[in-house]
Parts: sequence; structure tokens; C-alpha cells
Amino acid sequence: GRMGRVGISGSNGNTWSYPVTSVISSVNFNPMNEIVFEQKNENINRRNGTQLAVAMDYSLDSVNSFVSTLNFNNLAIETKNNIQTVYPASACQLLGYVYKKQPAGNFDFSADYVRKLGQSDGKLTFSFQYLMSRNDLNYSAQYNKQVVFGNNRGLNREYTAQLDFRYPVGPILLDFGAKIIDRNIHSLVEIDTLDRNGNKERDSQGSYSFKYGQQIMASYATANFPVGKSLRMNRGLRWENTALRGYESSKGAGFAHNADNLFSNITLAYTASEKLSLKILYGRRIQRPSLYHLNPFRDNTDRSIQMQGNPKLKSEMINKFEVGGDFTVLKNRGQINTSFYYKTTFNMIEPVAINNVENGNMTVLQTFENIGKNRSIGFSSYGSIKLLRWFNLKANLDLYTYANSPYEEFLNTTVTTNQIFVMYKTFVGIDLNIGKGLTFDTYVFYDSPQKTFQGEFAAFNLWNISLKKKVLKNNAVVGLTIVDLFSKVKDLGNYSVSPAFTQRGNFAIPFRSFGLSLSWQFGKEKSNAYKTKQKQIINNDQKLSAQ
Repeated sequence: GRMGRVGISGSNGNTWSYPVTSVISSVNFNPMNEIVFEQKNENINRRNGTQLAVAMDYSLDSVNSFVSTLNFNNLAIETKNNIQTVYPASACQLLGYVYKKQPAGNFDFSADYVRKLGQSDGKLTFSFQYLMSRNDLNYSAQYNKQVVFGNNRGLNREYTAQLDFRYPVGPILLDFGAKIIDRNIHSLVEIDTLDRNGNKERDSQGSYSFKYGQQIMASYATANFPVGKSLRMNRGLRWENTALRGYESSKGAGFAHNADNLFSNITLAYTASEKLSLKILYGRRIQRPSLYHLNPFRDNTDRSIQMQGNPKLKSEMINKFEVGGDFTVLKNRGQINTSFYYKTTFNMIEPVAINNVENGNMTVLQTFENIGKNRSIGFSSYGSIKLLRWFNLKANLDLYTYANSPYEEFLNTTVTTNQIFVMYKTFVGIDLNIGKGLTFDTYVFYDSPQKTFQGEFAAFNLWNISLKKKVLKNNAVVGLTIVDLFSKVKDLGNYSVSPAFTQRGNFAIPFRSFGLSLSWQFGKEKSNAYKTKQKQIINNDQKLSAQ
């Protein structure tokens, strides 16, 4: 709420789950379609976490103001794995018990000073953000009476300073700005084994320290101006300098890289009427690998299927050309947004599966590489329609192609070179206001499997049903939520194919759930009387793990 010149809002929550048992199965085939190994992992998973968010703004006067936000979250995932792997050709069987604990957390603090300039839309903003995130892994793995203990402590500290200046000159709106980002990643890996007397002994070969730094300096300028009565142009230019450095103690070697990039964007917006507007735009941007992709820690708690990051990944470069329009239909009761686009991605980051032989047995290592170039043609449409006073319908469709062109060094790791695949993402939602404080809503996400240059992985589809009722003179709301009513277990399949092997897997996880909720508003102020002001800094240049 707001008291005088000060506005403040906050939220706090806790998540906890009872132990859930899932089954992860994998089969590896050779080129003759003979089974190399089969694996079954019965996994018991439980998690708990805490979230805290506080936002505050303070108005010095009608011109100057401060905005500050604080976000904290913590999540701990604990898993117990019983892994059985069979190699039919050698009649070898590996029985393993692996215990993992993965504590992770984020601390995010930001502060903004905003000064209005003149009586128009002019504005000057100074912003600062500090982000600290950690992602740890503690484990013990026992295979045939051999025990290994591991600890991977991953820490990322990120500092950002940003300046933005907006000022109108007649009909022209000018924007200028600069940003500095300093990211520092540190991963410390400690591996211990047991000697004959049962004492822990440090594995000097498997233990190491990895440091990775990323410094980004950027500046931009944009101009938005009219071209005639109904057409406006937005022209922008952005310069970025990226300096990378890395060091891995086990190899006693480091690397460094420095690059300058210039990104251009242009948008033409045409307003035909209040019910129709069209736009054409072109933009170029960069997408950098995150700690998930870079961390060289090799998770070998599974003796047959392992994972390792690649600290030498390059950033993706993305060019996109788009034509779209916004339409108002059904006497202003509906809105439709539609666009066609063509997108190219250079240095595309994708998972790569590689077969290796360790201790006489075949293993599969998944890492990440800049595999090549991808071209995509797509169509996207979102619509929302209010058919009656009590009925709302909304839907989204994203239909696009995937066509990779691998670099020469990866041609022998895939069998789908230069093929075109069609994929889709869909969403449909319905809201019903039944009356007397009772509402019903349901929505469905249904996506196609996502392709990679070696295979595909299943999409995470979902059906949600919610029923809510206002009580206590509309000061409280009780709700019932059902997720995937007709799907007790969700099967998430995946496969990778190369000329040397085929790897197929499935993750079967219990997913159907029922939930009860209660929200209660107290005090005289209405829930929509105060709107929390958002922070200015949004660093979205890093590739997410699911992308």
C-alpha cells in the first residue's frame, strides 16, 4: 500500500513437497540396433523452498523518485536414486545407490533513481542491481561397494549499472543509454574416495576450481518519429563489447576472448484505424550461455549417462524479420495479434550426446556445443474474445520450423542434417463468471516435441482447472485447483541419434494433483489501489536451460 510519499508491497511464501517416486529409463543401441546397455533409475524426490519479495518507492517531489526491490528465494532438492544398468553383451550389471542434495538460491537487490524532465515524456534514470545466485550439488555414489563423495559449489555474482535518458524533441522521441554488466562465476569441485581403512581421500585428478568472468559494456540510441500521418518509424542502434576470461586449475590453463558487436533494429508501425494497426520490424540480438551450459563439472554419479558443461561456448547471434498486425473484432469485444517471422540463429547452442568407453563399458556424455546455424519460419497468433458478460476465451498458436545446418565438425554426430521439421506451441483458456462470487477457469498448454540436431525431447503439456468462491463479504477467496485430472503419470520421452548410436529415454513422473487455496484481504485499501513499480534493469541476454 501507500502512505503519503512511500509505497511498499511484499510477499512471502514457502513450498514443500512430500516424497515423489519417478522412474527414469534409458536404452542405448549400436548401429546394428543391438542393445548396448539398458538402465532403470527409481528416483525418490522431495523439495522445499522459500520466497521473499519486497518493493518500495519513495517520491521526493513531483519530479524525483526512488524505486527499490529485494527478491530472495531458496530451494533445496533431495533425491535418492536406485540405478540398475545392464550390459547384455558382457553380462555386466552395475547396481548403484546415489544420494543427491541440490541447494540453490538467489538474492536480487536493485535501486533506481528517476527524474522527470519537463512537462512531457522526458525522463532520466540511474539504476543499479546486485545479483548473487548459487547452485550447489552434494552427493554420495556407491557402485559395487565402491563409494565416491562429491561436492560442487557454484556461485555467480553479477553487478549491473545502467543509465537511461529519454527526451522528446517536437514529434521525435529520443532514447539514449549505457549499461555495464560484470559477471563472475566460481565453481569449486571436491571429489573424495574411501581408502582401505574407510577414510576419505581427496581425488586430486577429479577436484578442481573453475573461474569464469564476463564483462559487458553497452550503449544504445533510438529515435521514434512520424513518417506522414499514420506511419511511425523506430530506428535503433546498440553497441556491445564483451570480454570473457576463464581458468581451470586442473588443466593449469585459461582462455580469454574480447569481441565488439553492433546490433541494429528498425520498426515501421502503421495505424489504419482504431481497430487495425500493422507493423514491420527487423532486429538483431545476442544470447549468451549461462552457468548451466558453461560449468565444466562432470556429473558422473551415473556411471553410464553423464553430463558436463562447456566453458568455451560462444554466444548465439539471432536475426529476426517480422510482419504483424493487431485487429479489434466483434464490436471491440475481441483482440487478435498476428505475426509472420523469419529467424536465423548463428552459433546455436544445443546438447550433444557422445559415446565413450570407460572401465570397459560404454557411457554416454551429454555436453553443449555451438553446433551450427538454424533457420526458422514461423506464424504466431494470440486472441482474446469476450463473447458474453460472463464468458471469456483466449488462445495462442505458435507454428514454426526447425532447420539446422551443422558446422563441418558435427556432421558425423547427426543423421538429420539440413532437414526441416515443423513444431508448434498452443494455449487455450476459458474464464467463466458464474455469479454470486463464483468463478471457473481452465486452460491447456499443448506443445509438440522440441527438436534438436540429434533428436528430440518431449514438451511439458498441462491441463489446469480452477474453481474459486468469494466469502466473508468478498474479503476472502477459497479455491480448488486440479492439475491433469486424467493423467496420473506424465511420460516425458527423448531420443538422440548419431551414426554411432541411438539413445532413447523416458522420464515417468506422477503429476496429477489437487490443491486448496485461501487468500484473505484485510484493511480498508482496495487490492488494486496501489500498483507496485517495476525495476528498470532486466538482464535477459542469457540462454535459459530449457531453450
